[in-house]
Amino acid sequence: MTKTNIVTLTASIVAIAITVVAVNPMSTNAKKVVKLNKSKLTLQTGKTSKLKLKNTKKKVKWSSKNKKVATVSRKGVVKAVSVGKTTITAKSGKKRYSCKVTVIMSDADKKIKELEDKLNKVEDKVNATPTPIPPTPTPVRIVMPTWTTPTTATPKPTPTPTEETPKPYNPFPFD
Repeated sequence: MTKTNIVTLTASIVAIAITVVAVNPMSTNAKKVVKLNKSKLTLQTGKTSKLKLKNTKKKVKWSSKNKKVATVSRKGVVKAVSVGKTTITAKSGKKRYSCKVTVIMSDADKKIKELEDKLNKVEDKVNATPTPIPPTPTPVRIVMPTWTTPTTATPKPTPTPTEETPKPYNPFPFD
């Protein structure tokens, strides 16, 4: 091999090595992006989920915007308290990272709500003031007089003197 070939071969190897080192991401000191493992979270009431701040060694401080909806522990465990929406924030150094949390009603709570609604409807019916029923009027019966056409009656015979006419009753016979 000639001196020129050796120099050319060496230059080629060096060029390839530089290219491999420059292209290989493992050889670079690129920082990994710090972020939460979830940016949105939906939980049923009473359930929990753990949030993690990835790619950091710094201490993380957790907080909830509305503790009536969801709480968060020092270790990032989110607990759904009541139906609604809130934001969980992780603070690491001077940077803040947030996760939007939506809390929905659990299946057990839905069943309880349905039963409470039914009970309220029954109580409303029981406690309702009864509507007075007006008395029904008694039907009035109108009797129309009937008209008869006069007939010629045969006169009663007048008593004859031979027949004895009854005397009217006299309560005072000694008068």
